[in-house]
Amino acid sequence: MFVRLFRRRYLYALSVLVLSVVLLLIIHGIVRENERVLTTAVFEREMENYATDLQSQIDLSTEVVESIAGFFNASVFVERDEFRRFVATPLFRHAQILALEWIPAVADKDRAEYEEEARADGMNDFQFTERKSRSVMRRAGRRPWYFPAYFVEPLQGNETALGFDLGSDPTRLESIRKSIETGAAISSGRMALVQGRGDRYGFLIFRPIYRRVVSPTTPGGPMSGLQGFALGVFTVSDLVVESLKDRDMEGIGFYLFDDSAPPGRRFLYHYDETREVSEPEPFHGVPEAILQGVNYRTNLIVPGRAWSVLFYRTSGRYGMNSDRGFLVLTGGLIFIGLLCGFLWTTTRHAHKVEGLLSELSRSNIELKKEMAERRKVEANLHTLLQEKEILLKEIHHRVKNNLQMVSGLLNLQGRHAEDEKAKELYRESETRVMSMALIHENLYRNRDLGRINFADYVRSLAGNISSSYYGQRKENIEFIFDLEKVDLVIDTAIPAGLIINELITNAYKHAFSGRQDGEVRIGFHGSEGTGYVLTVADNGSGMPAGKDLGSFSTLGINLVRTLVELLGGRIEIHRENGTTFQITFREYREAGTELH
Repeated sequence: MFVRLFRRRYLYALSVLVLSVVLLLIIHGIVRENERVLTTAVFEREMENYATDLQSQIDLSTEVVESIAGFFNASVFVERDEFRRFVATPLFRHAQILALEWIPAVADKDRAEYEEEARADGMNDFQFTERKSRSVMRRAGRRPWYFPAYFVEPLQGNETALGFDLGSDPTRLESIRKSIETGAAISSGRMALVQGRGDRYGFLIFRPIYRRVVSPTTPGGPMSGLQGFALGVFTVSDLVVESLKDRDMEGIGFYLFDDSAPPGRRFLYHYDETREVSEPEPFHGVPEAILQGVNYRTNLIVPGRAWSVLFYRTSGRYGMNSDRGFLVLTGGLIFIGLLCGFLWTTTRHAHKVEGLLSELSRSNIELKKEMAERRKVEANLHTLLQEKEILLKEIHHRVKNNLQMVSGLLNLQGRHAEDEKAKELYRESETRVMSMALIHENLYRNRDLGRINFADYVRSLAGNISSSYYGQRKENIEFIFDLEKVDLVIDTAIPAGLIINELITNAYKHAFSGRQDGEVRIGFHGSEGTGYVLTVADNGSGMPAGKDLGSFSTLGINLVRTLVELLGGRIEIHRENGTTFQITFREYREAGTELH
């Protein structure tokens, strides 16, 4: 009887041991598979953000080219200096742009006239050129139409491109034809640039510009109304570096392809953190190990073309945690050993143990479901927050661009005005528009989309006003700042910025007549709880005694009074050693109604 009971207990324990080992192996496999799925999901989600950065930089580059087309469409005639001033800002702000160019469509009969005009502009020895070899240029041969690089900015480093006839190169000519056919912006395939960047692939974005009453469908063909092209010159490597400069690239590699190009010319760029990338490099296809591993591929939209990017894992940053599987396996074996000993000595408690294990299993399943639901909700909230931030940034970016376009048009119109008073009015309107554009530019670059650093904004605003008066006044006006670091909401920053703009402009116009130098002091202190004090002072001739703001009927002073009232503040004037305006106010939301 005892032997039979011993054997039964032994067989029961052995059966449980075998089943437990099998179950442990299954659990170990499930854990490993879950880790792989989770790792892949995390990698794909983060790489989607990286791809969004690439797409945003492509869109910004396209917008710059489109803005040049808008500038030409809004102008009767654009001179070389006007073009240089217009593109100076985007060239400074967007490091991925190698050059911005104006490419006129020139008939053969007009060639000599264009070449002579360029020489008269100071472009000595200017002529239409074409490539004789990869590094040697020669005078372009005769053809019905030429598409020369007539304006090139910056000229330094791009001297070879000046005068180059894009119609002499089959690849560039094909992009020109497609752009003419569609009447829209078109990107070229990869190419070796005329500027001599032989170690990097480049590409061009063409945007056709037609005369105001002519379109690509005008009778007589698109060439009858074509003025030329706005052209952006880019290198693929600069575009990638500028897009991902703020991203952590540890453990990541990627390939960039032009899917619209013929086979053999689709490869654009390859990055791998484990080695220095020489570009262009011989490309023999994506290794099979990358295709079988953790990777993420998505499409990018380039004008007239389809690009794609393939991200892949290069090191342990996105690797599976092998320690977790080992711990599960080790812990399971220990548990099985203890379970077998327990079953061997206390068989009578088997049913109770089975009940506890069953309850534990159900609890684990419920816990996993709850964790999965929480992760799903958190992911949705994170996605919605990112979409909101992207939308707000896009709104501020577009408002800033539109205001800068208005400022540029006011500047252009002012230069053509003959009356000095009209010029002054244009300049004042331009500085007011730029003061508001600076607000949106700071919000676009700031992490907090509702507030801006007002001290940085005041310095930028003063610099812009000084630049707008450069060459118009002989005074050497020095700015002295005493600015406390304070973040203001946009509803307060806009009227406060306009007040500063008007007071500085007023000092330039009236305070320093007959003097060669002067000082303008700007102070700003306070907090949201205690209120703010804004001081704008000059050491000029001073406001006439006995006069206050109500004695003046100028637009600028009336605007200052209105804005101070809008902020619910008060203004005081002191006349010691010049004129000092001291304005106290609180956050606009505390002052009264909302700003619209």
